[in-house]
Amino acid sequence: MNLSNEVKLQRCAAYKDTEDTTDVTGSDVNFSNYDGVLFFAYIATKTATTNKNQLVIYQKDDEGSYTALDGATAECTVDAQVVAVDVYRPLEAQGSVLRAVLDIDTASKTGDLYALLYNGRIKPEDFADVVTLAISPEVSE
Repeated sequence: MNLSNEVKLQRCAAYKDTEDTTDVTGSDVNFSNYDGVLFFAYIATKTATTNKNQLVIYQKDDEGSYTALDGATAECTVDAQVVAVDVYRPLEAQGSVLRAVLDIDTASKTGDLYALLYNGRIKPEDFADVVTLAISPEVSE
């Protein structure tokens, strides 16, 4: 088994290369036909005493409103940290779209924001924009 045949990797938002407190809002991720979505991103600066730099996951309802999911938050606690939130079996009755937001209260740069959809009831059509599969490759000389 190779992972690229089993999961779908989606880039939700671009990196932010400025040291400010601008939030990064990811694009919508439709999790229909998947059991879970792992969101992850890099945050350069840790949380300050009074401010939080965190990854927060929201779910979109049928009316188009986004509501934060209980417990679906990861806070940056050290500089140069990858934060991740794994939402397993989100309730489709609440809507089939998730959105990740890097909530930046302490000035920080951030990396790209990604969603990894897994345990699909159907195989994903594409793993990523560009994929190279190397099976038992030999070392280049």
